Amino acid sequence: MGTWPEQHWAFGGRRFSPWHQGVDAFNPFVASLLSKGGGLLPLYVMHLLSEEPRYGNEVMDLIAVRTGGQWMANPGAIYPLMNVLEQQGLIEGEWPDPRKRTIRIYKLTDDGQQEMERLKAIVRPKLEEAIEVLQVMARDLNGHEGEKAGPDEVIYL
Repeated sequence: MGTWPEQHWAFGGRRFSPWHQGVDAFNPFVASLLSKGGGLLPLYVMHLLSEEPRYGNEVMDLIAVRTGGQWMANPGAIYPLMNVLEQQGLIEGEWPDPRKRTIRIYKLTDDGQQEMERLKAIVRPKLEEAIEVLQVMARDLNGHEGEKAGPDEVIYL
């Protein structure tokens, strides 16, 4: 019963051990949303590539910046994902210097743009539903059980 938060099954056990160490620390809730196995990471990567062509490290850095450091993508997730997206024809990679092959720049293809828009249309209402559920849980955990949030209200614990 007295399990430390970082060891609790709900937070992925020891794998998420630093989650509780501070405001800017890793967040397992965000990580579960972005995990490559069925999460939002493929869609988010396509979205980032729709803004402009990027290389893998740039995608990882941008995810960290945009999530406020709550999730740090790693090469073991990003590069295999980009390889799959490229094999599916959703993104296209190019070596700026084919002799060195140190940086590969990826861009979204026309098929990738269509797939991204299709997925956004599916995911958007599901994300809104999830946010509503999380707001209810946050209100309840903050001692405001049963209260309805205003349309622009953000709930903090």
